[in-house]
Amino acid sequence: MKTRAHLQTSLLLLPLVLLAACSDDTSEASGTDTGTADTAVDDTGAGDTGAGDTGTSDTGTADTGAGDTGTSDTGTADTGAGDTGTDTGTTDTGTTDTGTTDTGTGPVTGVPPLINEVSAASTPDWFEVYNPNDEPLSLNDFYFSDDELAPQRTLFPFGITIPARGYYQQTLDAVFPGFALGGTETLVIADLGGVILDTVSWIDGDSPLGESYGRFPNGDGPFKRLYTPTPGTANLDNPPPACGDGRLDAGEACDDGNTTAGDGCNAVCVVEFVVTDCGNGAMNSGEECDDSNTLDGDGCDSLCVLEGYTGLMVINEAQAGSSLGVTDWIEFTSRASFPFRLDTFAYSDNQPDLHTLTFAAGTILYPNDFVTVGNGEPTGFTWGLGVGGDGIRLYAPDSTLIDTTDWLAAQAPIDSSWARLPNATGPFATNATPSRGEPNL
Repeated sequence: MKTRAHLQTSLLLLPLVLLAACSDDTSEASGTDTGTADTAVDDTGAGDTGAGDTGTSDTGTADTGAGDTGTSDTGTADTGAGDTGTDTGTTDTGTTDTGTTDTGTGPVTGVPPLINEVSAASTPDWFEVYNPNDEPLSLNDFYFSDDELAPQRTLFPFGITIPARGYYQQTLDAVFPGFALGGTETLVIADLGGVILDTVSWIDGDSPLGESYGRFPNGDGPFKRLYTPTPGTANLDNPPPACGDGRLDAGEACDDGNTTAGDGCNAVCVVEFVVTDCGNGAMNSGEECDDSNTLDGDGCDSLCVLEGYTGLMVINEAQAGSSLGVTDWIEFTSRASFPFRLDTFAYSDNQPDLHTLTFAAGTILYPNDFVTVGNGEPTGFTWGLGVGGDGIRLYAPDSTLIDTTDWLAAQAPIDSSWARLPNATGPFATNATPSRGEPNL
């Protein structure tokens, strides 16, 4: 019979036996119920908590390693040279934006200096330069010359700056620039590259002593003869003509600067002839000629009246076209041995019914001297001469034709003239070197 103590012991052992039987059947077959197989590595070892569950496969390199945060996500491709490199380099801030093209020599905008006025018979000669801009203009980079074929003859003096809408007067003498302006001349202003920026040409009589040749309206108008020079200031137009102003205007036979009678030129500018002046060799008021004597039969009689017209003067030269802007002109020369008045003579082209003009009042032609008339001049003709063919006629005071010439196409081409060769006496021929106001060569 079992006691209580024995029964309790048996009850405690029973669960252990059952647990052993369920846990490892094989071990029971081999007789090892309580051995190493029940508590060994297989239940709590590497298989459950080891590398397979928490090891490299779950938390290792594959989840947090280089693949997620490495080079592919934050490396060179995102923040490297491709994004912040070349964008701020030479192309954006280099020479192209701030270099010579923007800040180099010479104005980017503005108008070059202009020749505004010329005085070719002064002592010394001078010309005036006008700055048409609203800003000061330096002359450091500009040349001037009296030769269109050599526009870079002389640089303006260094350091000259013309105020906005202002003027600069340049004198010319033997010291600087070493040349003067002629009665018939061309003046140019050029840049450092030799490009002509402004030019003006004039002929003898356009800028006589005490007068000038200037733009009117001032600064932008065409050039004209100006009675009152205005160096350094705006050009002024000529006043209306008036008897007694000292200038021989159209319709005046004389003008002695006053309206006093009895001095050879009366109050309405008509000549008062004084007989006692005849024969003194000078052309006095009222004389047609003066051969230094009071003899008759020598071409100029005892009262200083012409005794004939043939042989006194001839047409000597004409230019019908110029590539330099020179106006058409006609030249006449004297064959007489004494001076005579020319304002009673007339001339025309080959259409005398349309184009006949008398010479300017008070014009005197002296022995071996020349007188010229030009298209558009105040005392010249108003029609042009044709390079394709034209003609000139000269008439005495009684309308007698005393000289004539005609030319055909190619006989008076551009920049040449139709001239007597030899001068004054020879037949007409093409002259490659026009010589207005001088003997033909």
